[in-house]
Amino acid sequence: MTSGALFPGLYYLPPGADFARDFAEGLRRRMAERPAEDMARVRLPLNARRTGRATIEALEAAAPAAYLPKIS
Repeated sequence: MTSGALFPGLYYLPPGADFARDFAEGLRRRMAERPAEDMARVRLPLNARRTGRATIEALEAAAPAAYLPKIS
C-alpha cells in the first residue's frame, strides 16, 4: 500500500494487485504499534460482501486469534 504525496492518509494499490491480501497486510503494519483492541474500532466500508469476506480471510490468515475490524 502506498500513500499519495498530494493526499496524506489516502492509500492506493496498483491495478491488478490482490486487494484483500495487500490491504490486510498494510492495515496490520499500520496497527502494529497500537493496542490490539484498536483493530476492533476500525470500520471498513467495502463495496461488496465478497470483498469483505476476502479481506477478513486475509486478516485471519496472518493472525487467527486477533480482533477484526467492522465491515460495512
